[in-house]
Amino acid sequence: MLKKLIFLTVVLASILPAQNDVNNRFMLAASYEQAGEFEKAKNILEDLFAKQPDNFQFFDALNRIYIQLKNYDSSEKIIKQRISITPQDMNLYGLLGKTYHIKGDEQLAFDTWDDAIVKSNYNLIVYRLIVNYAMERRAFGKAIELLNDAKQRSPDSKIYSYDLANLYALTMNYTRAAEEFVSVLKSAPNEIHNVRGRMNTYLNKPEALKQTIGVFEGAKNTNIETKSVLAWLFTEDKNFTSAYELYKELDKERGSGGGEIFGFAQLLFNAGEFEIASGVFLDILNGYSSSPLVNSAKMGYARSVEEVLNRKSFSSSGRWKPVSPRTEINIPEADRLIEIYIELSKKTASPDITNEALFRAGNIYLNYKNRPGEAEKIYTKILEYPMSLFAAPAAVELGKLYIGDGRLEQAMQILGRTSGLPRATEEQRNKAKFLMSQILFYNKEFDEAGKLLSQILRNLRDNSANDALELSLILNIKMNDSLSLVAFSEAEYLLAQGKFSEAGSRYGSISAEKGGFVIGSLAALRSAETELALNNTDNAMKILTEISGEESGNIYSDKALYLLGNIYEYSLRDSAGAVEIYEKLLARFPASMYLDDAREHIIDLRNKLS
Repeated sequence: MLKKLIFLTVVLASILPAQNDVNNRFMLAASYEQAGEFEKAKNILEDLFAKQPDNFQFFDALNRIYIQLKNYDSSEKIIKQRISITPQDMNLYGLLGKTYHIKGDEQLAFDTWDDAIVKSNYNLIVYRLIVNYAMERRAFGKAIELLNDAKQRSPDSKIYSYDLANLYALTMNYTRAAEEFVSVLKSAPNEIHNVRGRMNTYLNKPEALKQTIGVFEGAKNTNIETKSVLAWLFTEDKNFTSAYELYKELDKERGSGGGEIFGFAQLLFNAGEFEIASGVFLDILNGYSSSPLVNSAKMGYARSVEEVLNRKSFSSSGRWKPVSPRTEINIPEADRLIEIYIELSKKTASPDITNEALFRAGNIYLNYKNRPGEAEKIYTKILEYPMSLFAAPAAVELGKLYIGDGRLEQAMQILGRTSGLPRATEEQRNKAKFLMSQILFYNKEFDEAGKLLSQILRNLRDNSANDALELSLILNIKMNDSLSLVAFSEAEYLLAQGKFSEAGSRYGSISAEKGGFVIGSLAALRSAETELALNNTDNAMKILTEISGEESGNIYSDKALYLLGNIYEYSLRDSAGAVEIYEKLLARFPASMYLDDAREHIIDLRNKLS
């Protein structure tokens, strides 16, 4: 026994160093390959492969090097050599076909791949394997041919229909892609959401929607799911009349009692088609008065009308301005909306609808009727229900009202409650924190304001982060220029209370003194904003033009240029002039946070000009 142990020890001692040497040489070859020194890698790998022809790692690496060196004959030789050892390994046929395809012999590649399918006795897993090789070589026609063959042989054809649809879409044959999706819905109607999701990935491509609609129109009577997809496609194509007719048919066929129509109205609302959505919601109210969806439809109708109202009044009400005095906007729809919302708030069946209705009524009282007292009562009432989704938004709005009235202590208390509201989102909590930091700033409690701002800045994607960052930059100068900071704080408080003339005077003084760089830059911008709030458009434009000048050195030049574009668009009604300003913003400030907004304005204005 002792002799055997000694013998094994001696053998292992001789094998291990040799194996370590092999591993080291293989790693060296890999390093040469990564460095692009393929000849050096080849020499090492050929030697290793000659010694261990059964080692797949050596085979695979050497074949890869042969391909890199365009030594296709050697690649073919070692693959065939390995096939002779393991003919059941269909992956080798895939590799061999790949070599032929790279070499340029497409037909031989296809024949080799077909041979693998036959040799596997048409095994569906091998089909999938060979399709992947064809896809890798972008031989999409061959991949489609193989998938169609596999689909005919498979008991579950839908998985191949999905793959075929993806390939057809990739090759811009949207008609055939749609036919595959129809095939899926025919055999598996419950796949409708999956079908819509997959189609949605390419419907924005040229001709895709048109070709897809054509196929589904021809197949709409296949089953109810196919008709449902067609209705959705019509909506995507903004053919709302045809879509509505189909949704009404679907509603009858499914006995949905207005449910299908309600879903269509929601689609329209989410797509920003508020005028059409309001009409569909109204049809539900008139045609399905006993439906359990009535209250939701009434809310949808009111919200749609409100959005239409907001769009119509956006320019005339001055809401495009950074700051503006609150005035009554005498629009009959506002009174009607308040009436609907108050009526809905009295429905006890759905607390969420009740509180949403109250919140929206409060907003209209505040923004259209200029009755802050009524809005305050409503927001306060919502806060009696802390579990409401609208408790946090109500607290934020109430906090703004208190700040505007100079009731800073009350504002601080009400905003402080937001963090404890169970259904408040992080965004709502951060909005409340920012308002609280502003109150601390007004009160000259700069250190405490900074602590709150640092909490917001932990998530730079939050909507309050940019405002928090701006205020943080201002607070950073407190050690070097505390007098300017105090003066700016007082000006900001006047602005928050709507005292635009007084605030503008303070900002002008700060800007003229050329104090702190950040405060001086922002004070100049605020001067323009207060002039705009007072309808002194010429003065505002003069200041903004100076700020946005290339030599100004103002860190808010991009913001000034964006606001100048707004003036041309909404105040001067000069669409061409506005486009010119927005384009200047794109050219001069490619990293500006206003870039996306400027692009959207340019697209909208060009559509109007054309």
